[in-house]
Amino acid sequence: DSSTSRGLGDVYKRQVQDSRVSGPQFALTIIEFCCSSDSKLGSEKYRSPGVRVIKITKDDDASTKEGLKYILSIIYDPLSGHVIVMSSMPCTWGCTWQIVNEGRKCMDNPAVYARYLEKQEEHRKLFEKLMSALEAIADALLCVGGDLVHEWGARNTLWHNRRIKAVIKKLNMHRVYFCLLYTSDAAD
Repeated sequence: DSSTSRGLGDVYKRQVQDSRVSGPQFALTIIEFCCSSDSKLGSEKYRSPGVRVIKITKDDDASTKEGLKYILSIIYDPLSGHVIVMSSMPCTWGCTWQIVNEGRKCMDNPAVYARYLEKQEEHRKLFEKLMSALEAIADALLCVGGDLVHEWGARNTLWHNRRIKAVIKKLNMHRVYFCLLYTSDAAD
């Protein structure tokens, strides 16, 4: 049946057609993917009219179906306007400190090394779950013409992960190196 929806992309296209009369409620929606509850980007004092910022924190658990469904509902909502996802996925698994840790003398201790390997496995599993969510988010952004900004340290080995490389290629992203983005005011 040609009228049957084939997925969220089709739902989005129908919603856009239905909302053309009124237009988007927000000019810009920024989704902070994997941020802290006190991130400065999402602070009320930095918001402009017509811009909404939605924080996706550990409590929202983007690694679950429910968490991902919530994010996708925002991306596909035609009232969201232009959508930018600011991704700060945990990078511990690929952090350069892992190389330092592996070379530490205490790693000669079998118990310490076993705990280190267990922790690394936890970091890997979390990365894999969140990466699956990020891949679905990238597909949705491609469908609606949104953008993704993904932040990790320049030397993080996860930049070489085949899955993150595929997302970068799919969205025609470019790597930009910056030392620190800092927001401050006298009250901070």
